[in-house]
Amino acid sequence: MTQINRTETNKISGDYSVNYLNNLKISTRLWLLIALLSSLLAFIGFLGLNAANQANEGLRSTFEERTVPLSELGNINYLLNRNRILIMDMLIHSDPANVQRRSKEFRENSEKRAMLWKQYAARKLRPEEAKIAKVFDEQVADYASNGMTPVVDALLAGNREQAEKFYREALSPKAPAVQDSTTALFNLQIEVAQQEYGLAVERYKTQRMISISVIVLGIVLSVVFGYFLIRNIALALGHAIEVSLAVSEGNLSNTIRQDGQDEVAQVLKSLAAMQRNLALIVTNVREGSEGVSTASAEIAQGNQDLSARTESQASAPKI
Repeated sequence: MTQINRTETNKISGDYSVNYLNNLKISTRLWLLIALLSSLLAFIGFLGLNAANQANEGLRSTFEERTVPLSELGNINYLLNRNRILIMDMLIHSDPANVQRRSKEFRENSEKRAMLWKQYAARKLRPEEAKIAKVFDEQVADYASNGMTPVVDALLAGNREQAEKFYREALSPKAPAVQDSTTALFNLQIEVAQQEYGLAVERYKTQRMISISVIVLGIVLSVVFGYFLIRNIALALGHAIEVSLAVSEGNLSNTIRQDGQDEVAQVLKSLAAMQRNLALIVTNVREGSEGVSTASAEIAQGNQDLSARTESQASAPKI
C-alpha cells in the first residue's frame, strides 16, 4: 500500500504530528501572532512613555529644585553686594540727600533679600543643604544686623566717623564668611544637579538596554513563531495537494494522516472520507462488472449449448 506521509517529504523539519500548533486553527495562530506583536509593541511603547515621563520629571526637578534656587541665591548674593556698594557710596558721598536716597534703596534691597531667602528656605532641602543654609542664614543675619545696619544708622545720624569704624571693625570682617557660605550653596546646587544628571544618564542606559532587548526578543519570537506557522501550513497544504493528485490519478489506497484540529486537518479528513467513498463506489462497480461478466459468459455458454443441440437435432435422420 502506498503511503503519503508528510514526515517522509520533510524529515528534517521533524514529525508533523508532534507539533502542537496543529491543534489550533490557522486563524487562532494568526491571532496569537498578532497578540504577541501587539503586546511587544505596547510594552516598547510603555517603555518609551515611561522614559519620556522620567526625562520630563528630571527636567522639572532640575528646574524647580536647582535652577530656581540658583537664581534666588544669585539674586540674594547680588542684593548683599549691592547693599555693600551702597554703604561705600554713602561713606564716600555722605551728604544727607545721597544718604537718604541710598539708605532707601538699602532697605528695599534688604526686604527683597529676606523675601527671596524665605522662598528658598521653604523648599524641602537635603540634609547637607539644610546644614549650610542654616549657617548662611545665621551669618547673613549677623552681617546685616551687626555689620551693615549700624553703618547705615550712623550715616543717617550724620556720624561719619562712627560709620567708618563700624565698617572697618564689624562689616568688613564678616563679609568673607558670608561670601564663603554663598559659594558653598552655589557649589552644592551644581553638585546635586550633576548627580541628578548622572542618575538620568543611568536611567537612560537602562531603558535603552531594556528596549533593545525587547526589540531583539520580539524579532526573534516573531521569526520563530512565523517560521513554524508557515512551515506547518505549507506541510499540511503540501500533503493535501499530494493526496488530491493521487486521487485524481486513480490511486485510492493512500493512507491519509489527519494531524491536529485546524482547517487543513478538516480538509484532509474530507479528502479521506471522499477517498473511502470513491473506493467503495469503485468496489461496487467492480463487483457489478464481474457479475455482468459472469452472466454474459453464462448466456454465451447457453447460446452455444442451444446452438449445438439445434444442429444435432437438424442432423439427426428423420423416421
